[in-house]
Amino acid sequence: MHAGAAEDALDIPIILTFVTTFPDNVSMFLSRTKDTATWSTKALLYGRHVLDIRVPVKDDGNGKMIQASGPVEFHIVEVSEVSGRSIRYEPNQLHFGIKEWEQLMNANFDFSAIGYTIEKRKPVPDLQNVFYGA
Repeated sequence: MHAGAAEDALDIPIILTFVTTFPDNVSMFLSRTKDTATWSTKALLYGRHVLDIRVPVKDDGNGKMIQASGPVEFHIVEVSEVSGRSIRYEPNQLHFGIKEWEQLMNANFDFSAIGYTIEKRKPVPDLQNVFYGA
């Protein structure tokens, strides 16, 4: 991935909204297979939940993104514990699309608006270190 890939990703409106909504808790990366490239942006919420947005992108083969090229996917999962560098997840997971994202925005990111319960008072020890690669 070239040095400006994160800046390129911010040209995609949904990613810019995501990053400005969760500015202090974001990890971003480009993954590529032979035929596809996907931009992933993850946010750590309340030290316990990981919210992931995945956007298929067209790029020039050198990591320079041109535009979003397919439907956006969202995934939120609750972490139960961290052991060393391993993360264990609760069954409390939800995959959703742009319609639910818009509901979240309209509800000021109250996840109950899309049927997901966020645990706000029980951060998982060491999750931030593993999430950010410390």
